[in-house]
Amino acid sequence: MLDKSSAEMVLRPAADAGFALLDGRSVLFSEAAQKIYELDQMGAFIWCKLAQDASLENIHQELGKLGIDEQTARQFTRQAMNIWIDRALLDVDWRSSTNCAFSAILGRRKITIRAENWDLLKELVSLFSVSDHSAGDDGIAIEVMVLDDQVLFRGDDARVRRCEVEALAPAIKAYITERLIRDDRSALALHAGSLAKGGMGLLLCGQPGAGKSTLALQLVDAGFQYAGDDVALIGTDGTIRGIPFALTLKEGRGIYSCDDEAIGTT
Repeated sequence: MLDKSSAEMVLRPAADAGFALLDGRSVLFSEAAQKIYELDQMGAFIWCKLAQDASLENIHQELGKLGIDEQTARQFTRQAMNIWIDRALLDVDWRSSTNCAFSAILGRRKITIRAENWDLLKELVSLFSVSDHSAGDDGIAIEVMVLDDQVLFRGDDARVRRCEVEALAPAIKAYITERLIRDDRSALALHAGSLAKGGMGLLLCGQPGAGKSTLALQLVDAGFQYAGDDVALIGTDGTIRGIPFALTLKEGRGIYSCDDEAIGTT
């Protein structure tokens, strides 16, 4: 169980999200998405309070004055916030502790994760094979914090994403993988494990749960070099580069970690 958030957090409407009344109906317009969303009376009240820099506790108190009990007020506010965060209508500002951080090398990129507390950070350290203690900010930076019983995180694009606590590691892994695929500009991204031996590359393809990770572990024991578990980036020249997260087997099968290196094919 992770500690609840003790950090100061500010929620406010995103810069490109506008509130208006159209024929007496409360609506939000997202300039980025070019979409209009209608708000019910409760949603409009919460949105306008956030636009006035009200805190969540203040909003709960104001709803109480309207005759809404605390549990219902928190539930309404939480549901509205989740929807607005998912649709990039809300900005969430917070500061993560610089002392609670971890850096790792993933392929050619440095990944830096700053978390609100050590419990959060421990959820993510096992994703990586190679830690890094060098200075510098090059790479991908991610900040993570707790909000009630869920987790918020943001990357370099400043967009806030949310997930349940138990889904934090997969969500961060998916975010980093997407960033690496987008930034690498390879000709093809293939769902496959990747290994190397004697200058040659080997790709292991198959549906999730087919046994790619188990086979990769056995091949590493047989002298192959691990290069990636889930995604292989294939260049226009035929070069293959894995995304070398720590090799993770299904529950009860253990975790195996190896150093990473680019691999090539003929």
